[in-house]
Amino acid sequence: MNFKHSVLSVLSVLPILFIHSVVAMLMMSSVAFAQQEQGSDADGVDAVRRVGQLPYEVIVRPRVNRAHLRDLIQKVEQDFFERFNELNPDDFYDIDCYRVKPTGTHLTGRICEPEFHTYFRSENASESMMLMISESPFMFLYSPRALKAELSPYYDRLTAMLEDHYSSDAELNAIGEALAELKDRLENYGREQ
Repeated sequence: MNFKHSVLSVLSVLPILFIHSVVAMLMMSSVAFAQQEQGSDADGVDAVRRVGQLPYEVIVRPRVNRAHLRDLIQKVEQDFFERFNELNPDDFYDIDCYRVKPTGTHLTGRICEPEFHTYFRSENASESMMLMISESPFMFLYSPRALKAELSPYYDRLTAMLEDHYSSDAELNAIGEALAELKDRLENYGREQ
């Protein structure tokens, strides 16, 4: 290849490069013009339309799964019980939640129960242990169902207190409504999608 041939090939490419660079400069100036215009407009929508782009809005709705709903229900339940405990003047009827691992399993669960239930269960266990140590034939340990039946007057009073505070306190009512809606969403999960 000689010198003359290589110069001609370069000269034939130069107009194409020149045209591409001019087009790029024009595009950059229109974008710069649109950015200047956008800064001067109140909302910038007109400047965006001049460049050829349409304004849009992205709405992100997280996909909620069952585990997330259960966690949220526990948090709202905790808020509900804390609010009830604030309103309730009798600490014997306060409701506490805690984690427990039942005998024979490795899975932990969450239990919410009133103070009176915890108190009477521990008293029954203590009395049974004392009677067992003394070798008394009258030892009796309540089953969970029998203990709840034995405590039904206390549960009736707790229910009346909950209903009273629920109807009179707007915050407790709002938390209860949110809790009911979350429980409904969990129950109907999969049907609404």
